[in-house]
Amino acid sequence: MKKLVCFMVSLIALLSVPSIPANAATALLHCEAEMLIRKNVTENDPISLHANAHYFFDPAGKGYVDIIGTVQNKRQAAHLDRIIYFTYARAARDGFYTVKFTHSRPKPLDNTPQAMLDYFYEIGKETPGYPVDISKLNDNLILFSHLSFPTMLCQKI
Repeated sequence: MKKLVCFMVSLIALLSVPSIPANAATALLHCEAEMLIRKNVTENDPISLHANAHYFFDPAGKGYVDIIGTVQNKRQAAHLDRIIYFTYARAARDGFYTVKFTHSRPKPLDNTPQAMLDYFYEIGKETPGYPVDISKLNDNLILFSHLSFPTMLCQKI
């Protein structure tokens, strides 16, 4: 576990700075993660997402993720470069929040079909949302955990 945390901190330091919307200055938290997620659409049809993601949470229950990477299946490899907006709210359980992705804005180089991205992000659909567990490590560092996405280290800004 200690090696994983050291690796993630080193990786975060090496990641390039994303293009950040103007409202980033009001963000409450900034989280970074490198994702490598593989799913099986059918038994012989895998799809994968490999990306760097920067999550920004503002105090008003809204936020966005600036994500850059690739989405790939057997037939196609697509470049993913977009901002996905979300809302979040405290759940009934202590330390848990519910995150709902509301809409996305592809950047000019993004050529990922929405159908491919739908395997990883349910955007704008009526869903119960994604449960996220939050653990405070110290006054400025928070750990976000979710079953379908990597653990993220977050820093107050």
